[in-house]
Amino acid sequence: MHDDLLRESLELLKLELERGRIHIPNDMELINSLTRVRYGSDGKVDPSTVDSRVRAIAIGVMGLKQQDALLSIPLKESQEQYFALLDRFFGIPYEQMKKNRLDPYRVASHMASIQKYVRAFTLDLEEFEDGIKEFWNYYSPVVNAHIRQLSGIKSVFGGDIFPSYLQNIGCSTGLYVDTIILPDPILRTLSFFNTMTPEKAVFYLVKHALNAMNYKSLALADVEKPIIVVNADNSLIDPEEFDLLNRVSTDNVLSHLNKIFGTSFCSEDMDSFLTGVVTIEDLKTLVKEPGRILFDVEWRNLSLEERILKWQIQAEPFLALNDLATMPLGLQLKFNAIGRMRQMNDVVLRAGGLNSSPLIDAPTSWEYLVWKYEYDSKQARDQQADVKGFMISQVLTSTNFPLIGKVSDEAIIKLRKENALSELRDTISKGIEEISISDEDVFKEVTEHVVHNIKDALDNHKKQVKDLTARKKKFFGLDIIPLIVSGGLSLAATSTSNPIITTASSISALVLGAPSVKEVITNGRTIIKDNSKLKKSPVGILVRHFDE
Repeated sequence: MHDDLLRESLELLKLELERGRIHIPNDMELINSLTRVRYGSDGKVDPSTVDSRVRAIAIGVMGLKQQDALLSIPLKESQEQYFALLDRFFGIPYEQMKKNRLDPYRVASHMASIQKYVRAFTLDLEEFEDGIKEFWNYYSPVVNAHIRQLSGIKSVFGGDIFPSYLQNIGCSTGLYVDTIILPDPILRTLSFFNTMTPEKAVFYLVKHALNAMNYKSLALADVEKPIIVVNADNSLIDPEEFDLLNRVSTDNVLSHLNKIFGTSFCSEDMDSFLTGVVTIEDLKTLVKEPGRILFDVEWRNLSLEERILKWQIQAEPFLALNDLATMPLGLQLKFNAIGRMRQMNDVVLRAGGLNSSPLIDAPTSWEYLVWKYEYDSKQARDQQADVKGFMISQVLTSTNFPLIGKVSDEAIIKLRKENALSELRDTISKGIEEISISDEDVFKEVTEHVVHNIKDALDNHKKQVKDLTARKKKFFGLDIIPLIVSGGLSLAATSTSNPIITTASSISALVLGAPSVKEVITNGRTIIKDNSKLKKSPVGILVRHFDE
């Protein structure tokens, strides 16, 4: 540490000790180290009197100062500025999309077909990318600091550029998770913009940007814990993070390839081995676990040869860009494994740095994440402590359950404002004990539990609604009519002094069993209270918004 910076940090340490924000542990060696610190003749701290223990504390204090500075910038400000940025570039097509009830795919396809638009965007690409990176270089540390401070269940999205536009992930996983951290799809798309045709690149950029704008209301909702937070990938704005991601992915790639071929090669020997896998026939002879040669879960019913040929056609631009189109098949498979494992390590690293769990919205990526945890073994289990919450979040993201698929932003926000999320979380997770991600068929089991719990909750809600409806009918029908009849006769008797009517009034009360006014008011209040409680229940909120 530079002497001036050391002196500054020690002065800050002294100030924090005086304020009582920092407490020194009862460690005599540390205390002795602190007492040995001296000022020089110039009135400044003499660095030669500061040992490694004190320097370590000084560095920590500087970190706290930086943390305080970051937290002084509101998290909501970063999100407001981000969506203002999106609106500046994509606001008009987004308004047209909503007005004409189109989806991001159709609008992006149309815009990518307009050469004037594609050409203009391509010309301004460098300036646009610099602006996005400048934005996140300022705000990403702020967002990271706030997310680390957030309590509750947090999930970090990964496995694809951005969640599917077919379903708002905040309205499914948000039924269980407090905060979902989404990546900036613009920054992600720009990272591989030059690996495809300008038309295709613009298509992906516009599609994901328009989809991201659908999350604005959830991101800016006035609730205690943010539902959605958009943040940058550190690996895309920090070269050191990018290098770290590559390094940690290497072991997983090697483990995956050794599993496929039933080998135990080191990295160099594996490359030599893969160079000898030239044709599909070579591969068929050597492969031990063909199921792990996975390109798309929807292709699993195809033969190994059909899967590979289909992938080679689909991946041709990327293979050509990396000079792999004419390389041996074995090296092409390694290329695929590198891409997949980098994706998984990216989401795991981001989640770990934010005290969160990974959230995968793509079935193929999910398979690779499970394999990654298998390869990491105990280390992965230690890092992924809340496997139960992790699995339930994944189920809610991927389960095709009608109610979940149609939950609105308003319903999710209402759940938070009514403080109903905790109760709903208990309902969804009922009966699911602590589990291990490596358990066979665990995803299927958790899915069945979650769907069963939601169905039970809906059935119970329907029964409560039915019972309440019957009580309402009795109150507004059978209960209230005797009171009106009896009350009307009594009023008439008083007005006319007619003894016959007075007698009739008494008889009506006996025959009809008319309740007193007090009884009716009490019953009415109970029904109103139960009705309000039912409407404000988690399932009640969901059903009401679902019906709307």
